[in-house]
Amino acid sequence: MMHEETFAGEIQEILHNLGVNYMVIAHTPQVGSPVIGNEELSKFQGKVWIIDTGISHFPGGVLTALVIKNGDFNIEVIANEN
Repeated sequence: MMHEETFAGEIQEILHNLGVNYMVIAHTPQVGSPVIGNEELSKFQGKVWIIDTGISHFPGGVLTALVIKNGDFNIEVIANEN
């Protein structure tokens, strides 16, 4: 399991070098079981969002989307495949 503290400096440097405040990572399903909450998908104090919730890899998965509105990031359920 990755410890965010270990890579916090590197993430900040990457964001700085890219000239961005946030990074969104897709097509990288989470290992284990599907997740849909902001806590599971938001890393590095909300600077990195991992938005592949694994619907294509987990039967009965939940289709979700990252919604960015007025600077707020939130994971919203689009459809439940169950």
